[in-house]
Amino acid sequence: MTRKAFIEEVLPFSKMIYRVSFRILQDSEKARDMVQNIFCKLWDKKDKLDAVQNKEAFIMQTTKNACLDSLRTRKLTTELEQHHRITEPAYDTLESAALVRRAIADLPEKQRLIIELRDIEGMSFESMAEMLDTPVNTLRVSLSIARKKVREAVRKIYSYGT
Repeated sequence: MTRKAFIEEVLPFSKMIYRVSFRILQDSEKARDMVQNIFCKLWDKKDKLDAVQNKEAFIMQTTKNACLDSLRTRKLTTELEQHHRITEPAYDTLESAALVRRAIADLPEKQRLIIELRDIEGMSFESMAEMLDTPVNTLRVSLSIARKKVREAVRKIYSYGT
């Protein structure tokens, strides 16, 4: 892959790489650093990128793996999640959004990743299946379960005391 092809085909994914990194790492500076690391890794593999059929899935898989490796090496997964909890805003609609974000953050790692990739990033099931190395039907079931858990968590909070 030439420098020009790399710029045209890979660099447009920078915002998506940042969003996925931020959602996994829960820290904007670490997510920005991760974007740079991902581009360095992809540049090192530029000769192999031409053979990749679904570049988006490959880039997202690389991003996910790098972020999870980063979390594992620091052994701070639970501390990061607790430290970066979203506080409830004062406005009702913002409060609802914060409750949904908190409910998503409380999901198991794989369900959280699936719901974020599908509902927030808008990724197709096929791309997700390739990225996560999971059958599409399994992803659909996991997404349904994750959505149900989020819905129940929010409903539980709103129905408290009634």
